[in-house]
Amino acid sequence: MKKMLLLVLGIIFINVSIFGDWIDDMTYDKQSKEMSKKLTKIGSEESEVVFTRPNDTNGLKAMEVIYKNGGRNGSVKVYHVNGNLFIDGNYKNDQRDGKWMFYTEENILKFIENYKNGMLNGVKKEFYEDGKTLLLLTNYKNNKKEGEKIKYYKAGKGIETITNYKNDKEDGEIKDFYKDGKKYGLGFYKNGKLEKQDTYYPNGNLFMKRYRLGKNEEKVIYYYETGEEFLKGFIYKDKPAKEWKAFDKKGDILSEGEGTKVIADVQYIYMENQKKNLKYNEGI
Repeated sequence: MKKMLLLVLGIIFINVSIFGDWIDDMTYDKQSKEMSKKLTKIGSEESEVVFTRPNDTNGLKAMEVIYKNGGRNGSVKVYHVNGNLFIDGNYKNDQRDGKWMFYTEENILKFIENYKNGMLNGVKKEFYEDGKTLLLLTNYKNNKKEGEKIKYYKAGKGIETITNYKNDKEDGEIKDFYKDGKKYGLGFYKNGKLEKQDTYYPNGNLFMKRYRLGKNEEKVIYYYETGEEFLKGFIYKDKPAKEWKAFDKKGDILSEGEGTKVIADVQYIYMENQKKNLKYNEGI
């Protein structure tokens, strides 16, 4: 017959407003562990200790954790100050295990994580404010991003960005889309560094081309919507370098020289070109 012990400890509850790792470092649960170990020693392997803790501000339940065989083995529930569920998870041998669900104070699902051996493994889902529409879907292996990370537009408008990861760093293709599914960008990362990137107007013509020349040097070219080169130059350590040139649609030079100056001279054209992309996407 399974024995159940309920421990209510009057310990001050720290009101944590973010989803952190504090729950895994519960130094205050010594009493529950010791009781679970004692029950195990006397032959009650099936015995459980239910550790609960009230919130010091209003007396509502703040936490409930199952102990078995001298450690956390079973469900854990943490509550917001207003009594709504904050975290719903599970422990195995004192480590996070299986599905963990996190909620806002308004009882709206914020994200879902999956654990194995105390580490993120599998898919993590993050939701928009409605608690239903996917915002992010990220694949993990042993606490590191591995595989695809997908960002979705709000209100179910489809995929915004797909980024590939290897050993927690961007590696491989990154794809961006307009809300209607048209290609907006296509890039390639290697070991966390961007090697090349193309972005497009809604009509399919290039908006920008950027590619790596060396360890810290890149070349970038911007285009008019009709396909003509507009602005080109070099980037060194993420800053304009060497000579830059800007052109009108006929190919005549509008400005040339030091990068920062040239960019400032034709900033208004760049903004007009970019507005076309933004206006198109917002109108979908």
